[in-house]
Amino acid sequence: MRLLYAAGFLVLLSAPALPTGAAPAKSPAAPRFSSLAAAIAKADRLGDTKAGRDYKGNFYSALGTPMEEAMAECGKTGDPASPAQFDLVFVLAADGRVLDLLCSAKPPLLPCVVAKLRAVQLPPPPKANWLVHVVMSAS
Repeated sequence: MRLLYAAGFLVLLSAPALPTGAAPAKSPAAPRFSSLAAAIAKADRLGDTKAGRDYKGNFYSALGTPMEEAMAECGKTGDPASPAQFDLVFVLAADGRVLDLLCSAKPPLLPCVVAKLRAVQLPPPPKANWLVHVVMSAS
């Protein structure tokens, strides 16, 4: 799957993880979470519903190419001290716009990638403020 390739590339370019609960500033329209773990838990609950399972295929299909393009444009050098795996949580508006993107690691290219992914129009989720948890892994 193309997203896994991009995910592996992203891991190679990432830096050490942020402390639990640390995340980029949120958009005013995005819901607030007490921690990254709370956002992941909610995203996983939504993903386990029938609507969530149905949406994931469309989400990953739409995200693959923009993720690859963002990675290619934002970074070209690797960091051997990168974590093997980290989490991303997409917070989506009812129309599929990215309201927020939370990350458990802070790779140097994250601001560039986030800026590019925020501009991506994803398929409309089942409802507003929908969360999708993506585990990025080098394996």
